[in-house]
Amino acid sequence: MDPIMAFFIMRNLLARMDPEAATKSEAEKKASAASARLSSIFASSPDHDLDEDDDDYEQKMEWEKRKENLVLTPYEQTIAMEVVAPWEIPVSFDDIGGLDDIIEELREAVIYPLTMPHLYSATSSLLSAPSGVLLYGPPGCGKTMLAKALAHESGACFINLHISTLTEKWYGDSNKLVSAVFSLARKLQPSIVFIDEIDAVLGQRRSGEHEASGMVKAEFMTQWDGLTSSNSLGESQRICVLGATNRIQDIDEAILRRLPKKFPVSLPSASQRRSIFSLTLKNTRLSPHFDFGVLVKISAGMSGSDIKEACRDAAMVPVREYIREAKARGANMKGVKAQDVRGLHTDDFFGRKGGALQMRREPEVDEAWEDTKASPETMSESDDDPKTHISSAQAKTRSTMADCHYQDVHIGAAWISMIEPSPGHERSFNRWYANDHFYSGGMCLPGIFAGRRWVATKALRQLRYANTEDMRDYGCYLHTNLFAAHLVDEVNTALSKTLQELGGEGRMYEYEIPRRHIYTAITPYQGVVYSDSAAEGPLDIHALDYPFKGVVLEIIDAHSAENRPQLVGWLRDTFVPLKINQSSTMTMCLIFTHADLPEMIKSPRLPEKLETGDQRIVLLWFLEKEPRECWTGFEGHAGLVNGSDLGDVALVAPFIPTVPGTDRYVDELR
Repeated sequence: MDPIMAFFIMRNLLARMDPEAATKSEAEKKASAASARLSSIFASSPDHDLDEDDDDYEQKMEWEKRKENLVLTPYEQTIAMEVVAPWEIPVSFDDIGGLDDIIEELREAVIYPLTMPHLYSATSSLLSAPSGVLLYGPPGCGKTMLAKALAHESGACFINLHISTLTEKWYGDSNKLVSAVFSLARKLQPSIVFIDEIDAVLGQRRSGEHEASGMVKAEFMTQWDGLTSSNSLGESQRICVLGATNRIQDIDEAILRRLPKKFPVSLPSASQRRSIFSLTLKNTRLSPHFDFGVLVKISAGMSGSDIKEACRDAAMVPVREYIREAKARGANMKGVKAQDVRGLHTDDFFGRKGGALQMRREPEVDEAWEDTKASPETMSESDDDPKTHISSAQAKTRSTMADCHYQDVHIGAAWISMIEPSPGHERSFNRWYANDHFYSGGMCLPGIFAGRRWVATKALRQLRYANTEDMRDYGCYLHTNLFAAHLVDEVNTALSKTLQELGGEGRMYEYEIPRRHIYTAITPYQGVVYSDSAAEGPLDIHALDYPFKGVVLEIIDAHSAENRPQLVGWLRDTFVPLKINQSSTMTMCLIFTHADLPEMIKSPRLPEKLETGDQRIVLLWFLEKEPRECWTGFEGHAGLVNGSDLGDVALVAPFIPTVPGTDRYVDELR
């Protein structure tokens, strides 16, 4: 046999017998792919002739240094597949609208220290780039876009780290990959390590957590701490870990400490929405009478992503219109010219017609609301048609309920009372209300068909937003009762009589149990908004009987009594549907308007007439989870409502249900 042929046959046989053959082959492929990836990046770097005065000269020199002696370990080769060069990112700060303040802060706190370290280090050793930056806020507000633009503008290597990249089946390999992330970042610095949805990777550590997951987090923090030290030449590391999340409360506290610069990216204000609309439509043909002001008003509560999708949908309207007209004429569609399509009109947005916002409701629900919208402050009298009291303002998921004909089971109003027991009387107040007043006292009448008590511990009260100190710090208990629609007047009369009888029997505890009503009113019902995911869930009439994990009381004051109906409509048709479908934990929101207590049920302890009562609106958000687990969904409500130019938020307060017959939570009030 030819010796050369024998050599190749033997080598092939030995290769087949090698148990590590597949692993070595895979490693070679990874190394080749990583090498090709970095080579393509370096090859595409700015390589045209540059003068020293050219803006890109320093960036070119940086990349020339990176090319030299760049030797990667097998684990770094895996991470190298996630590297993105700044010029490969097609997003700059000019493409982002409405976030000018955050962009300027990012320039000063991150970009300049990364790109001009000599300027900052010469001034003070404290002026290095931060080791971590966190962008947090609701989904769709531009956090990921900001991260990409940050890498593009800074000229830094962008390591777009995915969870799957760090997941390995072999014990310890994930730790080595984490180490490789930082070692590669050092070799490519200045660099940005970006972790989208950082809460999923570096969430809170728990006792039942898998050992491997805990080790990865520990390794990440250890490597992260190494960024604060200088290299062998005494130069500060030019590496920044950039995280983005819409669940900041789920991130481990030790991780948050390593993210010293935190930027809230909230839903856009009116001026920011105008900027986003202008930027999104800058290359779109608009009609001469296009009105950005109208869009800004009706888009309150929408994120930047929502606005972009709304613009995309609206841009299709003229095209669809032209296609239909062309088909009707029998024209050849191949001869279509772009200039033949009309410009975009304001009415093309959000299904608008004739300048009025049209919600996509089922016909029967539209008819039901026609009966009540002429007088939104009060409920109409009961008649034989239960549709008169259809409670769903957005009945997309409840359209079939209109035909169920539940006789007289409709909400007419609610008793909503936020009470603060005096210090030292918490336990006696809780027992009196739970054992006497709630069941056999003033809240036990035929027209009151449901009731529930809620409590706000000290920890929950710290989450509150309020425009007055009284509402922010006080009101531990929330009492809610629902009145039947056709019995509201009868309930008021019976309630007055019952309270007088209880007072005569010494069962009102006017002086024995000091307490203060922070807010108490009988509130006429305006409707309910259900989440799209709650099609088979409880109805509004079940709200106080269904075992919800929490409720959020939100009080909003219209700018005037005259525009309260308009604000109710905006909340019901735009704001609440948008917010409730952004979270999987909100099931329904009941909407009420304030009405002062009738003179017949006045009491020394009950509040006096509210000066702005004819402007007030009350919302009850019902939650499938404990409020602290989903509180980010309520952050920024004040800015959104205030930005509508219709009203202002007075209170956003979370509560959890009491445990009937017990003193549960009493010791957690102070």
